[in-house]
Amino acid sequence: MSRLCFVFFLGLWACAEPLTVSDSTCDVEILAVSPDAGSPGETIALTARPLTTTFDTAVHLDSTRASVVNVSREGCESCDSCREEENCAVCGDCDSCDTSCKATCVEQLEFIVPELAPGAVTVRVTNQHGASGGLTFTIAAPADTGSTTDTGPSDTGP
Repeated sequence: MSRLCFVFFLGLWACAEPLTVSDSTCDVEILAVSPDAGSPGETIALTARPLTTTFDTAVHLDSTRASVVNVSREGCESCDSCREEENCAVCGDCDSCDTSCKATCVEQLEFIVPELAPGAVTVRVTNQHGASGGLTFTIAAPADTGSTTDTGPSDTGP
């Protein structure tokens, strides 16, 4: 009898509607990248929102992942408190807090430009809140150090 019950419950489970779990996500907005060009190995600052932590943040240049070395949220305490008091979601519009948040809260991250060929790429940010649209970033050729062993643009070595 227990085998029959198992088969019966297995059949019920297989016919059940799938469980859908929705996650609250939003668009991550890239506001600025500085400088807008960089050579492989250089550290670039990117201003975006909402940001989280270094551990949770990914930066991609086209399909290549860059190393995120720092994520900072400066002057955001009063903004975060206001949003909490007004019951506004991190990703949602919060008219009563938006003006003060934009004026005081600066969210930035720093990433290292990965080894990519010179040219235009699209930079994107992803974290627990969601993903950004793309912003154009230019991979510059490595600087010429004057050494005959580097690969800079005006290299005069063998």
